Amino acid sequence: MKICTSCKQNLDISCFSKKEATESGLQYKCKECHKKYCHEHYLKHKEYYKKKSRRYNRDLRDEINNYKSSIGCARCSEIDYCCLDFHHVDEKIESIAVLVANSNRNQIYEEIKKCIVLCSIVQ
Repeated sequence: MKICTSCKQNLDISCFSKKEATESGLQYKCKECHKKYCHEHYLKHKEYYKKKSRRYNRDLRDEINNYKSSIGCARCSEIDYCCLDFHHVDEKIESIAVLVANSNRNQIYEEIKKCIVLCSIVQ
């Protein structure tokens, strides 16, 4: 049993998440109080998180576009990223555009390894 520092209830240890940095190896707040805290924190700082998300997405999109431009079309000399597309040569799990919107960098680059870059006209 452990007392939550937020709700002051004596709760079973299973109600607390692990945290190696503490002496007990558990969070100070129970899972429910921590969930409530995180939600309230998000609501207080919503604009910050929205800006951070937009910045991350923009940076990721720029990184992918720069990568396409650095490779260029496999069949012609086109290097303008807006004219270039990823073309799957191995089994496709998902399109790169969907992954950029919904996945992390590792998943995106794993899928890019299965592709060649072609210009829109050549495809």
